[in-house]
Amino acid sequence: VPSVNMGAGGDANNHFYNSANKTWFDKPKKDNLYNQYFCISKNGDMFTVGDDNNLIIQYPFGGFDAYNNPIWDASTATESSVPEFTYDVRRIYYDSDNDVMYVTGDEPEGEWGTFLKIRRFNNWSKGNRTSSFTVTLPYNDPQYTPETSYGGGQPIAFSVAGDFMFVLYGYGHVRILDKTNGSLVG
Repeated sequence: VPSVNMGAGGDANNHFYNSANKTWFDKPKKDNLYNQYFCISKNGDMFTVGDDNNLIIQYPFGGFDAYNNPIWDASTATESSVPEFTYDVRRIYYDSDNDVMYVTGDEPEGEWGTFLKIRRFNNWSKGNRTSSFTVTLPYNDPQYTPETSYGGGQPIAFSVAGDFMFVLYGYGHVRILDKTNGSLVG
């Protein structure tokens, strides 16, 4: 079973598992990047948030190594800035079939685990860095969550599937949005 552990914080490496001898080995990350927030696209490319947090790094998928671990080589990675965010990019999702990047960010000051906005970037691989829409999400709104302490009223997770974007709040509420225009579905 292939396995990869994305090193976080000050860890300079990603860690890969060798199933033949049951050991882990390391490969350096690009510029020591902090990759808590990442997405693996359908074509196998990995996208992750860079250290300055308004930078997205794309690692092209290079197949599998002898131990069936995915190959993402820092020497072939490319960087793209996301200039439209005031504060850090937090979650990303790349739709490789349609060449669309969804990016979340603009957390409230001091609330590093959440985000306030979702932006959609069409034609990402062609260099477009102007969003087609921006969704501003409710934050600590009692209409969406009965409890706002300890992150209950904050968006904490994000995904795209089918025709929809899904935003999970700390208390468990899931907000569903149309992925083509950002309008609220439910």
